[in-house]
Amino acid sequence: MISIFGYGSLMNVVSAKRTMPNATNFRPGELCGYTRCYNLVSISGIKSGLVNLDTKEMAALSIRKVDNSTVIDDETNDISPRVSGIIFDIPEDESIPYFEREHRYKPVQINVTESESHRVINVWSIIEQTDAEYKTSILNSVSQQLITPPESENSSGQCLNNEELVIFAQTEYNNRVGQYYQGQLWGRNDIYPMPKYCISCLLAAFDLGGVDYVVNMLEHTLLADGHTSLHVYLKDKVSYIDPCTLGSMTDLPNCYDPRLYESLTQDKLMTREEGLDIQHSEPDHTVHGIADKNGITLYSIIHRVIV
Repeated sequence: MISIFGYGSLMNVVSAKRTMPNATNFRPGELCGYTRCYNLVSISGIKSGLVNLDTKEMAALSIRKVDNSTVIDDETNDISPRVSGIIFDIPEDESIPYFEREHRYKPVQINVTESESHRVINVWSIIEQTDAEYKTSILNSVSQQLITPPESENSSGQCLNNEELVIFAQTEYNNRVGQYYQGQLWGRNDIYPMPKYCISCLLAAFDLGGVDYVVNMLEHTLLADGHTSLHVYLKDKVSYIDPCTLGSMTDLPNCYDPRLYESLTQDKLMTREEGLDIQHSEPDHTVHGIADKNGITLYSIIHRVIV
């Protein structure tokens, strides 16, 4: 078995099991010294229609390493970068579909802390990279597939040369990316979160860790510009957190449990008090669907934090 750390859509167990059906032992964990960042042009979003090319709402999440002096949240001056996510275990053979799902990222082994046991363990996760690094990884992958006797021999009986390998790699890149999008994948500073993807990640965070996980995602996630927090960005995106809009988001492509969306309708707004002291009513599961143990729904949390 190997352990995986997820911080975006993989925080949703249904989504994780769709790729890795034998995933088990899901538990919360924390990665210090990193922050989330919406800085990858989402090819899957382009293919599924989730992106808006006019507004440049086309970014998916990654994580990046930051030093401890980096201010993550412009409002709170929080200088403790960390990513609250999920740890789970998979059989080694299911690492293949995992890495295929995340092939546009750089796979790395990192240390994370299990939230309940406080045990530090080594896991696989995926982080940001450059376009050049991604194209090199495709070339390396093609080389490993082709330069293996006797498959490495072409029709004349000679090993494939570098020029031929590059052509194979370019074809593979076009199959994966180029036929859908011709621009820069990594490194753009002018793209923004895909709205439904953004909220789906917040829903997964809420379902996994309640208030703390949602606040972590809002305050420890940067836009592609590298300094604007998701917290600050969403202040100008009231439609993102409108309960009527969110409650209708049952058409997300990742097959999230529809019961999650019931938690986003007709909730009482929270009042602004010190810290995260929140006013709430007892949970009504016929209305709220999914709330944390205190009856707090995602809509209330987001509204309380950013408004």
